[in-house]
Amino acid sequence: QDAATHAQDAATHAQDAATHVQNAATHAQDAATHAADAATHAKHAATHTRDAATLTRDIQERDTHVTREIHERVTLLTSLTNHLTSQREERNTTRGSEEQDTMRGREDRDNTQLSID
Repeated sequence: QDAATHAQDAATHAQDAATHVQNAATHAQDAATHAADAATHAKHAATHTRDAATLTRDIQERDTHVTREIHERVTLLTSLTNHLTSQREERNTTRGSEEQDTMRGREDRDNTQLSID
């Protein structure tokens, strides 16, 4: 009977050992799956990082382009404003000069008229 009990105990231990081996294999498989999932996530993260860097570069290039366009337009508007201001000043100077000529002409006529009288 002792031999039968020992045999039974040995069979139980063997079964337990097989169960532990099976559990270890399952854990190893789970670990491999998690490692594969982590690698996939890392690859996706790298792709998103590259995409973000590309977007950032594109935005910076667009910003530079828009800034350049704005600068060119401001320069053009400043030039146009200066040109128009200069023309207005020339007109005002010419108009003032014409008014002075007109006033001198009137004075000359008045003086001529007085001389005749």
